[in-house]
Amino acid sequence: MREDDELREEIESHVRMRAEHDGIRLADARKRFGNTTRIQEEMRSMHTSIFVDQLLQDLRYAIRRASRQPAFTLAVIATIALGIGATAAVFSVVDRILFRSLPYANEDQLVWLGMTAPIGNDEFLLGGDYFDWREQQQAFSHFTASDGGGAECDVTEANTPIRVHCIRFAYDYLATFGITPVLGRTFTKEEDRHDGPKAVMISHALWQSRYGGSSVALDKTIELNGIPYRIVGVLPSNFEVPSLAQIDVAQPLILNEQAQRSRKGMMRFVRGWARLKPGVSLEQAKAAMQPVFERSLQHVPKAFVKEVRLKITSLRERQVQNSRATSLALLAAVLCVLLIACANVMNLFLARASASAREFSIREAIGASRSRLVRQSLTESILICLVGGVFGLALGYALLHIAIHFAPPGIPRILDATLDARVVVVAVLLTLAAGLFSG
Repeated sequence: MREDDELREEIESHVRMRAEHDGIRLADARKRFGNTTRIQEEMRSMHTSIFVDQLLQDLRYAIRRASRQPAFTLAVIATIALGIGATAAVFSVVDRILFRSLPYANEDQLVWLGMTAPIGNDEFLLGGDYFDWREQQQAFSHFTASDGGGAECDVTEANTPIRVHCIRFAYDYLATFGITPVLGRTFTKEEDRHDGPKAVMISHALWQSRYGGSSVALDKTIELNGIPYRIVGVLPSNFEVPSLAQIDVAQPLILNEQAQRSRKGMMRFVRGWARLKPGVSLEQAKAAMQPVFERSLQHVPKAFVKEVRLKITSLRERQVQNSRATSLALLAAVLCVLLIACANVMNLFLARASASAREFSIREAIGASRSRLVRQSLTESILICLVGGVFGLALGYALLHIAIHFAPPGIPRILDATLDARVVVVAVLLTLAAGLFSG
């Protein structure tokens, strides 16, 4: 390089001047001057571009060494790819379950509440209890309800029928969760009555597929199970119901308050949702709701009173349920696999370092500093591990799709798992850590 040639010429000129001044031979002047290679390194270190220059040199050196030992290089790449691939696939799933924010405003204030009984696994409220709890509670700023969700419906528009998933929720459901329609509005109180106007909201996906994302969808009339409804709004693309059921069309809940409070005839089962008031903890809400719950027990047959319980759970905890312990255990297991992979790579590098001891001794003798030798070794290990990380991401992509295909039902948000930028960043950081640890 031109810079190296200039440094050598400068050093040689200084040696000649020293020989002439002291009246000694040029060879003796060089001996007095010392190790010219080391001095050249020190002079180059004063240059502002030394770091980049040395990094490029180290990269070229690492590529040459890796290409001279293809078996070693492939073994390291395969080992790191297996560790990073498994970790990326598992983290993609666990990230969606445990670490991602829910698509709701102030998610920590949201709770799932109701009664539990041996007749089912989910919390529930009878229609009359829903109105009583809503009227008597003091712990929540919002209190709303929906049906179970996920029921299939037939939608006909322009004589074209399709099968969709439907849900019913109260007029203040979206306000409780802090959700704003991407187009139009939510239901009004009048539309949430049994004698009110017929209105529906549609999902973002259905809006795109049926109406091309056009605003002309608003006020369109569709038939839902043979009954005409007017489209009043479009749900946002990230909308999800707390039960994580697939939803295409939403209808008003339409509870007849008078009939439900009388507790005569057909009683509706609903799911209750609420938002804690600022400053109110979950435990305080449970204590405040206990008297309200106990008043509801007077409508429960005496034979079942002891079996009914009040349950108020934060929304995230309710969604995760038993998946938290399993997810953390799986993540810990796959991180152990990554550590084992790093240990194996480290052993490979140690074995090669022993075989290369003579080479490093010679390089140190001719002027290479120990810090430079260490940097070169780390550069090589990180470079090879990064290549392994790239193949690991490709392997993780394949493993993730296999996991999604064969996953048992009940794993929350697994269908949303993907190798997005967040997962890639984590994989890159783990790869760099593996390179440093191994090097």
